[in-house]
Amino acid sequence: MENDWNAEEVRWIDRPILFEVVLACVGGIFVGVVAFLQQRFVLGLDFIQAQNLIVPFFVGGVLASIVAYFVRLSRRRLLERLKAERVTSNFHKDAQDKLSVSLQAVSKARETDLAEKERQFQYAIENINIGFILWDDQQKLIRWNAQYVDFNPEFKGKLVSGMSFEELIR
Repeated sequence: MENDWNAEEVRWIDRPILFEVVLACVGGIFVGVVAFLQQRFVLGLDFIQAQNLIVPFFVGGVLASIVAYFVRLSRRRLLERLKAERVTSNFHKDAQDKLSVSLQAVSKARETDLAEKERQFQYAIENINIGFILWDDQQKLIRWNAQYVDFNPEFKGKLVSGMSFEELIR
């Protein structure tokens, strides 16, 4: 997911390695200076030939190149690892979104199915030829049909789902 990276993140990780190269070159110059001082004061040579300093400066340049290569390599690996983490993160987010949509669809299907079963149950109760009333285990009114109200006209308009048996008798 290359487009998920903003330019600032990539610029920071993949920035030019000029600082590291300069640092390595300074290290090479330091090696050359040490070689110069060694020849001058340790070996006691008065005249230092230029070719004697070529090798230390060359070694410094090689060191600069090696350091720059490994710095660039480590940054590239970091960038690849962060990209992989971003892709994994996006994968989990997409999976979570899809799961959420699926759960909403299942929930809606269950609600629709429950409403259909409720309608069928009410239709079955209404089509019973005799008066029908249904109570729960706590003596609360759950369902009744029109034939029950026709058979007991004093309950017309008084029946409310959830009312107790005592409330109905009063």
